[in-house]
Amino acid sequence: MKIKFLLVSLFLFIANPAWSLDLYQAQVVVADTDEEHRLPALKQVLQQILIKLTGIQNVDLKKENLDNVENWVRQFSYKSETGLVWLEATFNQKEVKALIEKLGLRVWQQPRPMILVWIAHKDEIINDAQQVDRMQVLKTKAKQYGVELIFPILDLYERRSFSLKQITAYRLEDIQQLAKRYMVDAVLVGNIELDVKNESLAVWQLFYNNTQINWKSNDKQLSNLLISAVEKTVDKVSPKSVQNINAKSNAEKSSAIKSEPKPAQAIVNTDLNLTITDVPNLSVYAKINRYLKALPEVKSIEMKNMSSNQLVFEITAKMTLEQFVQTLQAGKMIIIQSQTVNSITGKFEENL
Repeated sequence: MKIKFLLVSLFLFIANPAWSLDLYQAQVVVADTDEEHRLPALKQVLQQILIKLTGIQNVDLKKENLDNVENWVRQFSYKSETGLVWLEATFNQKEVKALIEKLGLRVWQQPRPMILVWIAHKDEIINDAQQVDRMQVLKTKAKQYGVELIFPILDLYERRSFSLKQITAYRLEDIQQLAKRYMVDAVLVGNIELDVKNESLAVWQLFYNNTQINWKSNDKQLSNLLISAVEKTVDKVSPKSVQNINAKSNAEKSSAIKSEPKPAQAIVNTDLNLTITDVPNLSVYAKINRYLKALPEVKSIEMKNMSSNQLVFEITAKMTLEQFVQTLQAGKMIIIQSQTVNSITGKFEENL
């Protein structure tokens, strides 16, 4: 039984990698494939990419000269689906990152949290087999933010252990079992019913970082209800460092004062050893390895030693050791236990 459970979990882990989304690619609907419509469409694609990278729904680009935006495109193509024509484009990272820096915003780095959605509607849990159209609404909205959702397989174990009648009363301990089964960082639980006004009324529970957040929402359109749930979930799981700097930048735009450019800072590279304890299995090792490699502050990384429940990495960081410690603390995956002149020791901790 344990072997079967492990195989199912491993399959889910491989089939749903959170790092597979291309954050620099997006698509928009166009009137036709004529060249005159391409530039406005590419500007819309860029706006969608900025949403993915920053988590901000409407980045103000009015003051930016984007007439040469076609030069930022690595590749583009047209496709026709359900009677609509779509332009899909992939932008060069260098130009987009330079624009984000110019706007004073910050990128939400990968890997993004993997989120399991456990939503009941019409006495069914939304997944690949039930209510595929609702599932697609959720997936499409999450993809706009560069986040992937996982939907339950609903096997016999899940149907027995997670009763629909008790969906609004799930405990943190129960949800932690689901999170470990699917190897996700957060779980969104929702129960949608019709109220006396024939509106869709939803009760939501978001389990993330050992906390539970509850809220209610209602709307005549079920799709709007699902979209708003994804928006709130993404807002809650995005790093506070990204939220704070983005909010601060938006507030400063209205009263910005021109100042002298700051002198360029010297490039700092720090060689260090990072020891991580309490690593229970290979899937967690893979998760930590992806997290460290995705950090923009990491110039190079190499596995030095792997023993029982412990990992040792050799890292070159593009910052001081103290700054790198602060970066790890902000990620909340590695709890710092000690540090010396050239080494850091931390403890792995599950987000959920």
